[in-house]
Amino acid sequence: KKECANICILSPFELPIPAVRGGAVEGLIETIIKNYQDNSNIKLTIVSIFNKNAQKIAKEEYKNINFIFIKKPKIITLIDKVYELFYFLLRLGKKHEYQKKYLWKFFTLYKCRRLLMKTKYDKIIIENSGYLLNVFRNKKIREEYKRRSFFHLHNIVSDKVYLNGLMNSKIIVISEYLKNDIIKRYRY
Repeated sequence: KKECANICILSPFELPIPAVRGGAVEGLIETIIKNYQDNSNIKLTIVSIFNKNAQKIAKEEYKNINFIFIKKPKIITLIDKVYELFYFLLRLGKKHEYQKKYLWKFFTLYKCRRLLMKTKYDKIIIENSGYLLNVFRNKKIREEYKRRSFFHLHNIVSDKVYLNGLMNSKIIVISEYLKNDIIKRYRY
């Protein structure tokens, strides 16, 4: 009997999966779930931001998929809003993507690192969230998932992305434009 592949998908942590609040990437992940939920050759784990409705649908409709929901503490939301306001005021109105939800990103990164340290997956897929490549700053995780991690990219990567994490992953892009951008900027 063929052993099943144990795959973990780390979502962007913006909108929940199942995609009860929409989202292009979240909808794509849900399509993957629908296509593989009855496949006995794959054990799929989805890590997503918590949403009560998403959790209910996951339990009812996707019984063969393992969902790990991360709840966003209210204090993190409050601190992030204060941080964003001060950063906006100090930078005279300039706001960059990597300053948004700063503490939330650290929190989800911490949770993902803990998960990858305690659970062994055959493959991990990081969906369109460059900051999650920072899980590879941990040497044990970097070595464990070398050549077994994938970064599924839907838009141009920030220059603030962890380059060694990017190089540790196989990159899946949705367009020739993105492929050329990665090659040009990172000599990948």
